[in-house]
Amino acid sequence: FESIIAQCIDGIVIRKKLKILLIPFQTYRDDDRLILNKIFEQVRNKKSVHLLDLSIHNEDFYDYISLFSHAKFILGMRLHSLILSSRLGITFIPFVYSPKVAHFLETQYFDKLALRVEAFNALSLRKSLRFLFDNYEAIRSDIIESELRIRPEYRLHFSFLRSCLFPNL
Repeated sequence: FESIIAQCIDGIVIRKKLKILLIPFQTYRDDDRLILNKIFEQVRNKKSVHLLDLSIHNEDFYDYISLFSHAKFILGMRLHSLILSSRLGITFIPFVYSPKVAHFLETQYFDKLALRVEAFNALSLRKSLRFLFDNYEAIRSDIIESELRIRPEYRLHFSFLRSCLFPNL
């Protein structure tokens, strides 16, 4: 798994001239840093790949949003990375490892982009990346449309939560 990701990162750096930022989303149980370190060790183009070290860069939530908002695309596994990507209108390729990720993708109509972890290989990742780059604008447009479509539902949930937490407002 890690070697395939590292090879694809090297290919993206060489062919697309992009910089890669590896961001751990979970650091307590199932620590993302363990896998990201293994990927980073195998990357050849280390000058264009950066691993965010949370012990040094202990930014707040808005700093992470700023990092994300400048991304061309996200290769994400954690549900919150995918939610944040879609909310910011950023294209993404999701790795589906759990039912909650699959459900999010189905409700947002992004399941066609999904890479199932159990069927993951270098060819499936290359195909997904090629599809993303070849259809970048259309995919980004779909993500933005989906976000606009679901926004009223988000607002309803937020209003409900606000009324429960702050009934006198």
